[in-house]
Amino acid sequence: MERIVLKVKPETARRWRMKSREAKPSDIEDLDRLLNFWLNAQEEELWPFLERVRRDAESKGFNDDVLTNILNEP
Repeated sequence: MERIVLKVKPETARRWRMKSREAKPSDIEDLDRLLNFWLNAQEEELWPFLERVRRDAESKGFNDDVLTNILNEP
């Protein structure tokens, strides 16, 4: 893999630094797949893809309450 630099909000950077080393390789693979899809997709393909991801996450128990809890973690 090659290294790229992305500018993110300070809170995003802080939360990334706080992640365990064990979790990061898997997260990087997921981000790589998402970024690749986004870069290759037509605009109209992106939103249906994100909707599929949302439905899949909901079927696995992820919902707005879970997201709110994650976003409010110190």
